[in-house]
Amino acid sequence: MPSINQHIKIRKNSQKFYFTSLQTLLIFGFINSISQNSCLFKDKNEERPEDRKPIVVAMEDGPTNLYPPLANSAYSFRVVELIHKALFKFDRNLNIIPDLAEKIDIQKRWGNDGEEIILKIKIREGEKTCSGLKINSSLVVKSLKKYIDRGKFRYIKNIRETSENEIEIVSQPYASIMYDLTSPIFPEDNFTDCTGDFKLVEFEPGKKAVLQKRNSKKKVVIKGIENDITRILELEKGDVDIIVNAVPPNLIEYVKKLKNVQITQSSGINISYIGLNLRNKYLADRRVRKAIAYAIPKEEIIKNLLEDYAEPINSMLPKSSKFYFEYHQYPYSPETAKKLLEEAGFFSEQKAPVFIWKTSNIKYAIRNVKAIASGLEKIGMKIDIQSREFSTFFYEVINGNFDMYSLNFVGVKDPEILRYIAHSKMIPPYGANRVMFSNPIFDAIVERATAEMNERERKTLLEQAQKILQDELPYIPLWQVKDIIVFRKDKVKHLDESDIIPGGSLTFLSKIIE
Repeated sequence: MPSINQHIKIRKNSQKFYFTSLQTLLIFGFINSISQNSCLFKDKNEERPEDRKPIVVAMEDGPTNLYPPLANSAYSFRVVELIHKALFKFDRNLNIIPDLAEKIDIQKRWGNDGEEIILKIKIREGEKTCSGLKINSSLVVKSLKKYIDRGKFRYIKNIRETSENEIEIVSQPYASIMYDLTSPIFPEDNFTDCTGDFKLVEFEPGKKAVLQKRNSKKKVVIKGIENDITRILELEKGDVDIIVNAVPPNLIEYVKKLKNVQITQSSGINISYIGLNLRNKYLADRRVRKAIAYAIPKEEIIKNLLEDYAEPINSMLPKSSKFYFEYHQYPYSPETAKKLLEEAGFFSEQKAPVFIWKTSNIKYAIRNVKAIASGLEKIGMKIDIQSREFSTFFYEVINGNFDMYSLNFVGVKDPEILRYIAHSKMIPPYGANRVMFSNPIFDAIVERATAEMNERERKTLLEQAQKILQDELPYIPLWQVKDIIVFRKDKVKHLDESDIIPGGSLTFLSKIIE
């Protein structure tokens, strides 16, 4: 993979002319009067003062990897989808619409290995990278193969060029193939050569990325600021112009009072949940898991701690998904919770067990965990909360070193996530089944749903899968966090909510920067 530094060109500041005496000014005026072009002595590329001031966007953490197949963190991907377009993209309602593609034709056929799906995709003509390369079938095929090299798109049997601007994909039946075709397209030999609206100017892994919009001098700095207070203070001072999904609920009222600052909110697709380690002998009992669900005062936490910037949820899919299904609710009921624990023989132990709850060291995350733990302690459970720096915490989670943990699924769009988090073959490192859930009926259902190309039939299968998860509760869905974008009105003149894609996407920057 090419070094990122080989491909970043930083434009030098334009030469500026300064006139320090009346004589010089008079001479300039004389020459200018006889010149046919008043720009003879002025650099045409000279920046205006406002052009030199970038838009600064703050997130909780900085981008770490901008190579598209490895841009796995939400912070990295937000930058990558500004640099590169995809064959298809999501609109505000999470419908999949063409991006670099012009049209697609999907057919079925029977091959030697059974049913196959044939996708014929026409690429829109006239598209070029920042360096001037044609975005044609050759570039697209090579890009998609880079994802395959990294173990993705395993269901694809073959990709080939059929003409200058057409490709053909032969695939096993895979219902989420269109979701995967929203992956960024990039040149094989230079992954920073943009196919999208912004080119990369500077990159400090883990800290910031500096982008410049095509055909414009305006730049954008996208950086991570881990400390909540620091992030808000920089917004107040004017050192930060936009904050995306990184204002803690307890600071929202403070932000509302800031001068020249506006808040926009909308229904999000980030889901907060609790994972329960089913290897723990107590948590392996479904009655104990249900008791935990009944002991959580969701509504109270949302109102008092989250300032109503969330809504309760009962599935691991967002409510905006066409596949969302709510079979079972667990309203706050300590009495029901205690009864379930008694039925499970929980109180017959001589010494009450202590459950280790792992969480990140982000303050508002700890505060939420403490509120939930308080509810669990009221029904007789003992909780040991252990907070860690995020990378350490996440390492412990994927290695099963927990009894309980709390996390967020960010930008949930594809219902295939149900298989990814709960199929018995998706235990790490093969997937995200970190709770060790195993249910043969669930496995069979999601396998069928994965291969079902008929949307109505797939929806029925996914409802059955959600019913099992809501009854078995290896995960306890908590709430769906609203998208909150804060911006300075003196730097961002207009932000249309219709341009905001759910989940924290930064693609609205293309609309607000000329």
